[in-house]
Amino acid sequence: HFSMLPNGWIPDDGVDFFKQFICHLRERWYTECDLVEKDLTTRRNSQFDAQGRSPELIRQLAKDAQMLAHHHTVLQFQITKAKEIAKEVQSYHQISAQDELQNAVVDFADKVNDRIKQLDQTLRDILQFVS
Repeated sequence: HFSMLPNGWIPDDGVDFFKQFICHLRERWYTECDLVEKDLTTRRNSQFDAQGRSPELIRQLAKDAQMLAHHHTVLQFQITKAKEIAKEVQSYHQISAQDELQNAVVDFADKVNDRIKQLDQTLRDILQFVS
């Protein structure tokens, strides 16, 4: 059998499905953060080439800042929804599942928030050199 899922197994139950979903969501965020990091590296190299005097670079960095703010908003929305879904799934399963689900959401939120904060700091560092 072939699967379109990134993980090649069928979840045992709702708890397992939710944990797989959160894992997949985290990986998608990491991929997006990697792309943003690549763009920021390009901007940093452009900044060095232009010796910090490029108005176009400043516009690009402003757009990057807007994009990171949007990413943060989307992430917070997803975290809120994940917590709501975790509560629903918990109502169908034993109490021990509660910790598993909460830990999955907290781990997802912490790790992706940390990546976005790192990208935001990189962007601020570049802007500091340009200004």
